[in-house]
Amino acid sequence: MVGSQFRSASIAVSRICAFLLWAFALACAFSAVDSHALTPSEAYKVLGKRQTTYDARQSKLPPAQAQALQELLTLYDKAVVQRAQITLFLRTDGAEGRPLSAYDGALAELATKLDFVPLEKDLLPIRELVTRALEEQQQYFHSIVRGRERDFYEFKASRAHPMVQSASKKLRRAYDMLMLTYSSESAHNKRAFGDHFAALDF
Repeated sequence: MVGSQFRSASIAVSRICAFLLWAFALACAFSAVDSHALTPSEAYKVLGKRQTTYDARQSKLPPAQAQALQELLTLYDKAVVQRAQITLFLRTDGAEGRPLSAYDGALAELATKLDFVPLEKDLLPIRELVTRALEEQQQYFHSIVRGRERDFYEFKASRAHPMVQSASKKLRRAYDMLMLTYSSESAHNKRAFGDHFAALDF
């Protein structure tokens, strides 16, 4: 009886130790992922893009509209960060950046946030075009990962890929619409429009 109780206690202790080790390993994994985080400025540099931040204070739009536009472009910077992360991950065979699963999760979260930005009617088709472009870029990265798993070829972002070309056309169209809609914006903010969309594109 005593031996049975001792064995039960030993099993319980072993399970607790195993759980604690698992929790520690999980915490370390999350810490490692967080250590790979990029700021928007770092992401722009990774992608070789110039960065000009939209400034609502310089805007000639009504304050609420300028603030919503700034929020939208800030969220688009998060998309730039995610593209830089997956690009780094593929270029370095996982030594830097974040994997496709993290990219997918971040884009899903971003799509939800974009839906809640209070936009003027003129911005809705622009947001739709960018969302569709990001989805096509996501399909491109999925095709790259499948190819790497099958053929182990070196990652290179190809502008000739159909999904990349289609996404690029949508982004250029969205940018043209944005510039036309807000043609009275300051020179600084117009440059910010261009830099944001150039960074979103390949």
